[in-house]
Amino acid sequence: NFNDIKKLPFYDELSKEYDFVDVLKRGDTKPSFGNFLNLIKNADYIIANSYHGLVFSILFKKQFAAIRLNDMRDDRIITMFSKLGIKKNRLFFDTSQVSKDILFEKIDYEFVMKNLEIERHISYEYLRNALNTQPKVKNYSDAIGKGIITDIKFLNKFSFLKCIRKNNKILVLLFGHIPIFRIIQTRREVKLFGFIPLFKY
Repeated sequence: NFNDIKKLPFYDELSKEYDFVDVLKRGDTKPSFGNFLNLIKNADYIIANSYHGLVFSILFKKQFAAIRLNDMRDDRIITMFSKLGIKKNRLFFDTSQVSKDILFEKIDYEFVMKNLEIERHISYEYLRNALNTQPKVKNYSDAIGKGIITDIKFLNKFSFLKCIRKNNKILVLLFGHIPIFRIIQTRREVKLFGFIPLFKY
């Protein structure tokens, strides 16, 4: 809740120097995905309880504080912090507990990006090996027709990814509408963002 941000003990002090912006609402409307990213990219500091808000904060190398949702969704934030080497003292149980010192403490992004590159390589190898796995259903085209993508079905386990079939291509969409991978079955190749050749399988 953005109103909770205004109750922070250092809000009045920082509001003299910084504009506090709710990235999920501009006036009476919600910003587009592009504007959402632009706000994060151009922010000096970020306070977020959104997993994706934190992911993009890290990708844009921002200083941030994270707020727990106090449910199972916290697990992936904790896991991400652990894998990337981000201190867990940046994760607060409540907005009112956010520390100005922690918010302003510099994150060692050189270290974080090295860990991120390792995780990317692991994901790349996992995806490559999965695509090389023979499908359990013998007639692959029939399986696709029934909506069963046997050799990449693991992607659907990620809530932010969606796999759809279009002609002889499989599209992997981020947040349901942003194409990040295009798998061309006839050529057995994978393209990043639909046009950058990544690898063949």
